[in-house]
Amino acid sequence: VLQRSVGGFCVLSASPIRDKGSKWYASEKMYPHRKYPGYCSGTGYVTSMFVTRRVFEISKHLPFFHLEDIFVGLCINKLGYTFTRIGGFSTNFIPISCSYKQSIITSHGVSPKQMRQAWDLKC
Repeated sequence: VLQRSVGGFCVLSASPIRDKGSKWYASEKMYPHRKYPGYCSGTGYVTSMFVTRRVFEISKHLPFFHLEDIFVGLCINKLGYTFTRIGGFSTNFIPISCSYKQSIITSHGVSPKQMRQAWDLKC
């Protein structure tokens, strides 16, 4: 399924953030387009080694972009590959629980202490 795809919490259309105070700021000079191409959130994504190698090779020929998930998305788009939305990848904070441990692969804002709590949770 992921032979020519990347999977995770994938976004197919998003606008660059032009607010200089944002962690995800991208100036018009850095990225002049109105929309980003598809990408999967940098919280985590999965793919095949075939795609990984191709992304590595094509990345040498694209201009650097500071947001890793967008840059990988630019590479995937250049290669003509696709994005696959996979459940369990989240960009929000999700409270630690047995449901979390059994169904969540990634989430934002989880501290090292909370990661240990999730790991040690007996369900």
